[in-house]
Amino acid sequence: MIGTRDARRLVRDWETMQTWYLAVREARFERMLDLLGSRLPPDFRALDLGSGPGSLSARILARFPRSRCVALDYDPVLMTIGRAWSPPGSDRLTWVEADLRTKDWPAKLGRERFDAIVSTTALHWLSASELRATYREAWKLLRKGGIFLNGDRATVGPRERTLKRMGTAIHQDAMRARGGKDLGHPWTAWWKEARRYPSLRPLFEERERRFPKLDHQDPDLPASVHLQYLRAAGFSEAEVLWRDLSNAITVGIK
Repeated sequence: MIGTRDARRLVRDWETMQTWYLAVREARFERMLDLLGSRLPPDFRALDLGSGPGSLSARILARFPRSRCVALDYDPVLMTIGRAWSPPGSDRLTWVEADLRTKDWPAKLGRERFDAIVSTTALHWLSASELRATYREAWKLLRKGGIFLNGDRATVGPRERTLKRMGTAIHQDAMRARGGKDLGHPWTAWWKEARRYPSLRPLFEERERRFPKLDHQDPDLPASVHLQYLRAAGFSEAEVLWRDLSNAITVGIK
């Protein structure tokens, strides 16, 4: 088991790496928290899908001291780090290991129902069919009046090719400006660093077994398709309530 100090160092570096790819990441977190606060009572219960090491869960617990959260992920490395770094409020955080690509992942949650289901920078790993199924299950897991929030990549429509190229160019120029020419690929560098910790090395073998195709093909879906999937899943209202170029917060209300 990795120690708390090492886990916190890795989470700190994870936050830096993720922000390199998305400079407005913290602004997106803040807007998601604002949406939760405007909709839910102080003692709400949230489910964080594809939680990674718990970045969003930790922010929810810090902002809402009476809330409780379930962090669900299938990456053994990230879950081990998440359990070990012990952010404030971690006594109100439960970890569940489940694979969103399978049909039985909701069964891992038992009979529990949630006031909010949230996700950030995770669901783009799913295929279009897996995403549709995830939205259907999310609707079932929410209590009446509950809220679904997904902060992730969401492109402009397929006909807006010029606008898509403009947004992509601006985003790439911003990443180069932040990192310079010698930064390389921060995602790859972070995983290489994590592998250096002896207690994590055995988990990498399991990770590679669970995710044999780590160079995945993103569906790169436009926001309009996310909204279509949410409405088809049963959400009475669905809309994009925040956007920065090709990144958005998609919201559904049950």
